[in-house]
Amino acid sequence: MIIHEELTFASEFTDLMKQKRKVRIPDKETLDIYEASAYTGIGVKRLSDMANAPYCNYVIWVGSQRLFIRTKLEEYLLSHSSV
Repeated sequence: MIIHEELTFASEFTDLMKQKRKVRIPDKETLDIYEASAYTGIGVKRLSDMANAPYCNYVIWVGSQRLFIRTKLEEYLLSHSSV
């Protein structure tokens, strides 16, 4: 039955989304700007400015959303005394 299959898919999708939210930030490969802010203690505005800089190699864009590559962001922060 089509309706039953759609409901099953919807509930499976909801379960997957709940599991996705349970991933700890240090275990993620990419972080959105709010997760990156919480993880680093740097404000959203400052992270946004950093992501727009021409030398930025720790951000990938998915459409209009910027995702910070956690390991590269960590390397950048460790190699700079101020941001």
